[in-house]
Amino acid sequence: MSQSLEYRLVFKNLPFGITNSRKDQKIYIHKLLNDIQSELERFELNRDNMSIHLNVDWSIAINDIERNMEKNFFMDDIHTEFEKNKENYDSIIEFFNERSEEIPPETEVVIVVTASEINMVTLDQTTKNFVYQLYLALNLSYPGFIDCYCARLFSPENCEELTLSNYGFEECWTGENWPIIEFIPINKVCSWFNKNNLWNKYIGEARLERCLFSLLHFCEEGKISPSKIVWLVHALESIYEIPQSAILHSLKERISIVLFKNYEGGRSKISKRINEFYQYRSNFVHGSLTIYLPSEELINSDIHEDYLNLLFQTEQFAFRILVATLQKMIIEDWKNFNFKTIFEGA
Repeated sequence: MSQSLEYRLVFKNLPFGITNSRKDQKIYIHKLLNDIQSELERFELNRDNMSIHLNVDWSIAINDIERNMEKNFFMDDIHTEFEKNKENYDSIIEFFNERSEEIPPETEVVIVVTASEINMVTLDQTTKNFVYQLYLALNLSYPGFIDCYCARLFSPENCEELTLSNYGFEECWTGENWPIIEFIPINKVCSWFNKNNLWNKYIGEARLERCLFSLLHFCEEGKISPSKIVWLVHALESIYEIPQSAILHSLKERISIVLFKNYEGGRSKISKRINEFYQYRSNFVHGSLTIYLPSEELINSDIHEDYLNLLFQTEQFAFRILVATLQKMIIEDWKNFNFKTIFEGA
């Protein structure tokens, strides 16, 4: 006889990091909220010979996000509204705080898990893995939409705090012309996940899985660190099927084939930035990168800030390439790449 257990995924710090206010972004967020319940509602997973059914209720979260969008979801809107009413406030902070009082400090998604037998270790782990996959799917649909940093996953017996930050995804929208970041309908993302059986995966054996799980490891590490570059390199080399020789040359060539459409003018600049990223990786792996004592971040020094800014820009550039690549694969319905060397004799 099947038994059901209720899990609750509680998100803090609404809004979910969305700060841009382009018209098409707003339209897409509304579309995502309209589609999220129907597309991400019922799942059947398998783990350790157990068939596990999950039913996801998004109604509370949808309602809270919509309320949030009415008040301060977009920072540009806050500034516009403040200008209209600034005679009534001493500062924009006071204006923002007043609007925020009507916004829930957190929201939740309810996951009802049904299985033929109750093995709490297996069910807890399966549900947590599923949340990680939800995080990936939603942030590949709309980068930055969902944040699991300091989120809490409540099971019938315990509570676990998650550390998956959406910051890298959110930053994909800022300040760059290449690579292009897209809005992808959630039904298309779900179809791609289903086709590649990603909801059931927990060990990365195929190249696509290794890339996605490396991306999750990157997002789970809280602060800027040279060690995170290793996860980005692993993800890039996995998804682009990079051979063991001529690694950098192969990576640049294959990225250009996949992502350089209509951007030929910037090829040399992008190639240089990929060189710089790989130089960071080599310096770290081979012991020649400047490393600060971890506690040094407590001191607000210009030298340390410059060091962190350069490291962040390097990491974010590679992260954006990864997101754009995965979005391209979803849009084209690809599972992997098959690169071939072609020549003609004369």
